[in-house]
Amino acid sequence: MTALKHGMAALGAKASRASIVLVVFPDELSWQLKHGSKVVKQGVQAITSPQAMQQALINALKQTDASACRVDVRLSSHFMRFAIVGNPDGARSQEELALISRHAFERVHGEIVATWDIRLSYGAIGQSGLASAVDQALLEKLKSTLESAGYQLGKVEPTLMQAFNRLAPSGPHGIFALKEAGRLALLAWQQCGWVAVQLQPLSTDWQAQVQDSLARLKLQLGLAEDTPLQIASLAANELEALALPAPRNIGLASQVAA
Repeated sequence: MTALKHGMAALGAKASRASIVLVVFPDELSWQLKHGSKVVKQGVQAITSPQAMQQALINALKQTDASACRVDVRLSSHFMRFAIVGNPDGARSQEELALISRHAFERVHGEIVATWDIRLSYGAIGQSGLASAVDQALLEKLKSTLESAGYQLGKVEPTLMQAFNRLAPSGPHGIFALKEAGRLALLAWQQCGWVAVQLQPLSTDWQAQVQDSLARLKLQLGLAEDTPLQIASLAANELEALALPAPRNIGLASQVAA
């Protein structure tokens, strides 16, 4: 299965062995200072309001006691939008591919899509792709804040990408669900092509919510009951594989928007 991708190229300057990973949620920044693959220090910085994110980022960088290194950023699903793009292989140029990807969002969100940075993850040849979008202004603020503090912006990716690449089941069919603070994201694929993506507010009884959503996806897409499934939970920088209790008798009266 082609991995979900959404990122910015690392800057040209040579990075030191030290690096920082920042995970951005609406109300907090979690960070890890790494030397190679080893985590040597970590912490959490609260974000008291959307306007305070820049200062929270600066405070988090100070807590690391590191300077002039690469900073990789992961954005929670709160900041992301996703859309299925039918047969992107039919595009005859990069310009047409960009238009097709943008149109997948414009049908739902309208003109505001013009202010978004959009990236595409392909499926198998001839199958649907998955586009991800984030506010361009947010990316620019992250880049300018880091550079003014003497750091290098490395990769920028959704938490859903990182979790999917680490934990999603392999194979031509599958479902992956990511539970974050206040947010639930679900991905489904068939014949190595993306077929469904959902972002939902996380309910108090998240296990029942996941079971309801899975039952609905399987019914809508005609997926077999034994379709490979992985559920993961992300809190701060900690990603954990989860298992649901045995399925209960599920009603399908409510409708969750994609």
